[in-house]
Amino acid sequence: MVFIEFFRSPTRGFPPTEPPDAAVVEASRQLVLLSGVQSVDADDRVVGEGDVAAQVRGAMLNIENILVDLGGSLSSVARAVIYVRSNQDEDMNLAWNTYVEVIGDPQPAATLVGVTLLGGGSAMLVEIEATAVLP
Repeated sequence: MVFIEFFRSPTRGFPPTEPPDAAVVEASRQLVLLSGVQSVDADDRVVGEGDVAAQVRGAMLNIENILVDLGGSLSSVARAVIYVRSNQDEDMNLAWNTYVEVIGDPQPAATLVGVTLLGGGSAMLVEIEATAVLP
């Protein structure tokens, strides 16, 4: 049973390859607001130091583990914000393409943001916030 409907505004006219404009959630479900999640291991060490794609994958694995612990999965994600410590198009595109590869279809509503600094020290290149809806 689907609890999240991804909406694309017909008046905006963007191609279907773009993320949806909104995620509409059935109100009787549990809404999970995840804190910013980074690519760290169980000992809080950075995984994928210096590698944007590896840090996206590591953060997404941690998000998936949290959601599984709560009874969900990556398909429970309704919205994500991907923060990348960079102002370079190459890094931003790499982060976005890696995120899209990991999250799969249908893509939830998402935003990609370049920032100058993230918590966790200078080795931290990626942080992802997610909002999920549990079955």
